[in-house]
Amino acid sequence: MNLKNLIHIFAFIVLSLSLFEMSNAFADPTYVSTIGIGNGIGDYEFAFPVDVAVDSAGDIYVGDQQNNRIQIFDSAGVYKSTIGNGLTPEYQFDFPAGVAVDSAGDIYVADVFNSRIQIFDSAGVYKSTIGVTGEPGSDDDHFEDPDGIAVDSAGDIYVVDPSNNRIQIFDSAGVYKSTIGNGLTPEYQFDFPEGVAVDSAGDIYVADQGNNRIQIFDSAGVYKSTIGNGLTPEYQLSGPVGIAVDSAGDIYVADQGNNRIQIFDSAGVYKSTIGVTGEPGSDDDHFNFPDGIAVDSLGKIYVADIFNHRIQIFVFEDIIPVELFCGSPESAYDTRIDGTAGNDKLKGTNGNDLIIGYEGDDKIDGKKGNDCIIGGPGNDKINGGGGDDKIQGNEGDDKISGGKGNDIISGGDGDDKINGGKDNDMISGGLGNDKVHGNQGDDTITGDEGNDRLHGGKGNDTIDGGTGINRCNGGQGINTLSNCIEDKKIDDGEESEDED
Repeated sequence: MNLKNLIHIFAFIVLSLSLFEMSNAFADPTYVSTIGIGNGIGDYEFAFPVDVAVDSAGDIYVGDQQNNRIQIFDSAGVYKSTIGNGLTPEYQFDFPAGVAVDSAGDIYVADVFNSRIQIFDSAGVYKSTIGVTGEPGSDDDHFEDPDGIAVDSAGDIYVVDPSNNRIQIFDSAGVYKSTIGNGLTPEYQFDFPEGVAVDSAGDIYVADQGNNRIQIFDSAGVYKSTIGNGLTPEYQLSGPVGIAVDSAGDIYVADQGNNRIQIFDSAGVYKSTIGVTGEPGSDDDHFNFPDGIAVDSLGKIYVADIFNHRIQIFVFEDIIPVELFCGSPESAYDTRIDGTAGNDKLKGTNGNDLIIGYEGDDKIDGKKGNDCIIGGPGNDKINGGGGDDKIQGNEGDDKISGGKGNDIISGGDGDDKINGGKDNDMISGGLGNDKVHGNQGDDTITGDEGNDRLHGGKGNDTIDGGTGINRCNGGQGINTLSNCIEDKKIDDGEESEDED
């Protein structure tokens, strides 16, 4: 292959990496899977599921209202356990609605017609109650018909009390703190609110159903802004009920009367829609009365689809960017291995793996096979192992070794240290001050942006420093250098960590 063609291919790969990094900003969500096989009383059956929550491990909690229970599933949608219909009153619900899980794994259930909040530990063992069982009321110690519920990072508990048109706030011990609602001005007056969410900054989001709007307050309960009742259809809500906020501050609204999910950015600007506006249905593209909504740490979106008796799961579309970077669709890989938002240790198989680390400082070993590895944000350590691998570090200061095979490697953002390993590799440092060593083989190396130190190693290498003040050493072989200062003293590479 001549040099001109090689450069064109490498430019395409760099563009593909950029598309992957930008994918979450521009793509629409796509359907992934369903939990629920219809109306019934079995473990995978629901009778009007109204809410859904997801914990830090990815376990899924469903408010199965007319079955008077909470069903719990693992991250793959496999049934685990049930809370409700127990032998003693604290385990007996009457029309449960909202469900939430805190950082410790404690489970909070809005038990509507018992006028109480029931709290259980992560094993489903009863802990405590907020409210007075079977006694509706309007003072600080009572609820009329509690519905939506949320728990913030400090453990404070937010309860939607629709018939009292208020949000009641309690500390982690269940002691009353304050109320939002029934104020003197319209922005503090609700009309049968249904849902509540709290973001990482402590801002409070209320689905004000009867007023067709989302009201946003700061952590002190001071009004900030409104979404809804806008001039164009995407800003016009019809009976919004469920609400969620993701780690980026994006806002997800179950717009029940319009049978859709509306997604807005942190400033309240419309981004996208899930579902078909005004069209109920039962296929994967439609809802029939969506209610509760949750977003997990990986960006999966969970929707309680009441009249279809199911939970629908969506993600922002990553099929096209994965195909662009990996060169093949996901279906071409033998195994897909997903990390979490934490610090993961992931090992591939001896086949062709698709491995995605997501957030956190991950340690990933592709082992044998032609793998596609995406580290995600964080300071990752990635070893491609044997095979022709495609590796992207993404954000963070990553340490990447291609291992054996003709690898394509991008460090992404951050100050990365990259070793191509054996054979003929194509390496892009990405943004940041990178140290790249081609090692053995005829390598093509570009530093991209930043002040980079690039070493070709053995072989006939092509090195382009990119922008910045770059220093290059072609190493052994017939080498071509550009956009850098030749420096024979540079040798920043380490020996490749090959896996046989």
